[in-house]
Amino acid sequence: MVNGTVTCTAMDTIGITENAMPSTVFAVSNDSVCFGHGINYINQSSLSSGNLNYAWTFGDGTSSSDANPAHVYGSAGNFNVTLKATSAAGCNASASASVTVLPVTKSTFNISPVGGRRLEFKATDTTGATYVWNYGDSSFSTGFNGYHEYNRDGKFNITLTAINANGCVTSTTSSQLVILSGFGQMSSDNITISVFPNPFKTQTNVQYNLNEGSMVQIDIFDINGRVVAHVDNGMQTAGQHNFVFNGPNPGIYFVKMIVGGQQFVNRIVQQ
Repeated sequence: MVNGTVTCTAMDTIGITENAMPSTVFAVSNDSVCFGHGINYINQSSLSSGNLNYAWTFGDGTSSSDANPAHVYGSAGNFNVTLKATSAAGCNASASASVTVLPVTKSTFNISPVGGRRLEFKATDTTGATYVWNYGDSSFSTGFNGYHEYNRDGKFNITLTAINANGCVTSTTSSQLVILSGFGQMSSDNITISVFPNPFKTQTNVQYNLNEGSMVQIDIFDINGRVVAHVDNGMQTAGQHNFVFNGPNPGIYFVKMIVGGQQFVNRIVQQ
């Protein structure tokens, strides 16, 4: 009798496919921009074979599936941007970068008539480093407040350019109709104003009649925009009132009255 061990051997081959991984890379046109300016994202991703699908997230709750998107942020701040590239086989890889959106100074402004063809300009945002006014008649000035007297009636495009410490620039343009202010009597539904005498030697009267009680403020400016006389804003009763202005020196002055929120301007001359 012979005893023995029989051993059976079986072999099989299993096919394994290794799918290529994407190489996810992107660049930005500028990683630091002023608010209101867009950023272009340049996709440099690649795959050895086949196409890629893209998913961008911009760090502000918005996204895109474009290959090379552009994005404008709705606020200033620092944002983390991520690109995820995915192949048809489901293989994916991601890349991230940070971008900064710098705040800007608003360049909006208010215009108030002072008298004659002289206007006062005030920037609404005074946080900037530099302000440049273009008065639309080849005249310029700097500072967040400005005064300018035009030499003719007409419509002028006034532009304020504001530059902040980051170097961010904004500009606002407003069209303003300039007409020489009238002399003597002015009136509205609530008030009649008379200035006399005009011209005057040493003093003149600003006489006004209120049809109803109103808040009244009076300012008198010299030709350079300096306040030379002032009456605080206060409630005055209906009826006739008189303010006497003693002129300090011969020259041109402007009487500005604000009555119940309505503005009136007269030019006066001290001889």
